Amino acid sequence: MKMQIGEIAKKSGVTVRTLQYYDSIGLLKPAEVSESGYRYYDEESLEQLRKILYYKELGFPLREIASQADIGSGKLLTKRRALERERARIEQLIGRVDGELSQTAKVSPWFDKICRDYNYSGFAYCRDKDGELFAAWGRADFENDVGFTPRCRFPLGWITTQLTAYCALIFAEKGLLSLDNAVSKYFPEIGGSDGVTVRDLLNMTSNVKTDKLCEEWNEQYAEYSELPWEAAEHRTHQRTYTPSNITEKITFGNEREFFVNAANYDILRLILGKTAALPFAEILAEYVCKPLGMCDTAFSGTSEAIAYADGKRVEGEFPNEIISTAEDLSKFYAAVIDGSLLPLEKYLREIPEGGFGCGWYRNEGVLTHNSNLGGFELETELRPEDGKAWINLRNRLPVPDNGDRVMYYDVKKCDDGYVKLETWETDSGAEFGVYSITVYDSSANVLYTAENNGEYFIEVKNTGEKRQASEFAEKYFYELNLRDILGEKFSADETYIIEVKAHCDTWQAAQLGYVYQSGGEWISGCYWVFRAPWRAYDLFLEQLNWSLEVE
Repeated sequence: MKMQIGEIAKKSGVTVRTLQYYDSIGLLKPAEVSESGYRYYDEESLEQLRKILYYKELGFPLREIASQADIGSGKLLTKRRALERERARIEQLIGRVDGELSQTAKVSPWFDKICRDYNYSGFAYCRDKDGELFAAWGRADFENDVGFTPRCRFPLGWITTQLTAYCALIFAEKGLLSLDNAVSKYFPEIGGSDGVTVRDLLNMTSNVKTDKLCEEWNEQYAEYSELPWEAAEHRTHQRTYTPSNITEKITFGNEREFFVNAANYDILRLILGKTAALPFAEILAEYVCKPLGMCDTAFSGTSEAIAYADGKRVEGEFPNEIISTAEDLSKFYAAVIDGSLLPLEKYLREIPEGGFGCGWYRNEGVLTHNSNLGGFELETELRPEDGKAWINLRNRLPVPDNGDRVMYYDVKKCDDGYVKLETWETDSGAEFGVYSITVYDSSANVLYTAENNGEYFIEVKNTGEKRQASEFAEKYFYELNLRDILGEKFSADETYIIEVKAHCDTWQAAQLGYVYQSGGEWISGCYWVFRAPWRAYDLFLEQLNWSLEVE
């Protein structure tokens, strides 16, 4: 097969000018030159060119390559030893860089204070048009003093859906699968599968019924029922079924409404496996990981990062989840935004605005999804228009050591110094007590601490229906006058932070708010107070974001 110079240049990844130069020095002659001067190459020429580029990449000079058709084994052994020394040097440098990245980040006094108060442990990664940022806090493994680095492996949990969906869309782009195919084409034995499409699985609108599977999982992991809730959930998520028994134990309902169920993507992976005649682990590696250089990503396995639930270490296998790293996820998100494997417009077409699709919730063009699995809490965000990707992971429930709530209320340009803390709304059964109130400046310096002789400043017990606390509680508010407290140090132009600590043992929620006047207008805000650990993470993120705004 004859190839013109432009064609062989494209196949080998070199320029036409390079090939002309190789011809001029006798390194690679065309197989044929036409009467009009056109150079033609054949398969043997292409193979010789690949060998030349291989030797060139090893560092051999062109004159040495030209003088020897094949480099001798002795020289190759010498080159290999040199490469081994270089690899050792590079790995040592990478280790030093990872050591610096794993150190607890110092951002601002308020940021540091909130991380300490909440025992925060995890990392944040951000990529945008201006560059990348990686910042870590706490440890990936406290017992062995291992910090977080961009290559620290952890389970993706619900974020597994994003990579699964991407594989499905690549299959669709290559014509290997249609998103409009019925599930019954692959698994006719599943009841109700005729009316369900692959796109329904992507959008979680299949109305899959998994009651029988859930019963078996609960029985299988009953021995873990006494563990903390995250540990028990972690065991429950370790779904160890085979393709045959999952299809025997699920059905589909008639409605096509959105309902979150991981089984949608379990079935989708089985369909991809049937289509390619490969296990999903190999599909992920071949179609996504290898092309993008995601060296530390795999379907199922163990995690290098360790999770902590109620102060206890939680670890194990994750047979139905993708294990990945911040570095690999950043490569994946860059590929999504850049459209390197799949055109961005085709990807976004499958994610409905204001809805769910391909592992993302989409709102005003912003893609988000969170995951909680076995003590790991992962938050992801993608802004395709801005080229921005955000990853936030924690491996330890962010609450104070005693499990209580810590809230911060910013008071900006308070006219007269008067601030009122009060409970706004409570659910039936809600109960909490505020036992500590401290005023700080914007640099986290203590200005005032309230003393109440062991009594609660605010105490709420709701034994009735959901209602305003003022309707039933005598002690539902607390007043502060910053002008009186701070005296001459008070300034209406400053920003003050009121820290409130509250004890709460119930799962019923109450709102603890604050009001003050600024510029003649009433300013208000609130936090929910109750004993749900996942809400503690939401509270932490709110206050973390707020702390950066204060700075």
